[in-house]
Amino acid sequence: MGRSYGGFAALSCLSRLPHLWAAGVSICGPSNLETLARSMPPSWATTVATMIGDPDKDADRLRERSPVTYASQITAPLLVLQGATDPRVPQAESDQIVSHVRANGVEVQYLVFDDEDTGSPAGRTTPGRTSPSPSSWPSTCSAEHVRVVEAPGLTAPGKVRR
Repeated sequence: MGRSYGGFAALSCLSRLPHLWAAGVSICGPSNLETLARSMPPSWATTVATMIGDPDKDADRLRERSPVTYASQITAPLLVLQGATDPRVPQAESDQIVSHVRANGVEVQYLVFDDEDTGSPAGRTTPGRTSPSPSSWPSTCSAEHVRVVEAPGLTAPGKVRR
């Protein structure tokens, strides 16, 4: 589960290491670094080129590092929350990953908040409205997807490793 860059990280993990995840949550997470870079205002070009890459010069590298490129490998149910007015991670980023994952028959719940941006979905609510809790969503996933994955060196839940 992650928001913004954390959402990108969650999508990257789900798409590149699908066997390790029972479910995933992306909150305003970029899914395609090339389209993300192209969507930024011209005044951000230098910052975007430094932090993400130049979409004209680095397009192949950006696609190679984008979760949407590997979306066909996602097998875990996915919850995607997106603010429609987000100026940093446009809704098109979430639209892309949702479309690709659903095309593979994977369970996706997609919630778009019309009046909110990156800082809002599931973090704040408009007065009179309740946002869903991403931390409780995995418990509503199909039971067939819930599994325990053991890895050497990791501590079982509730146990302290010494």
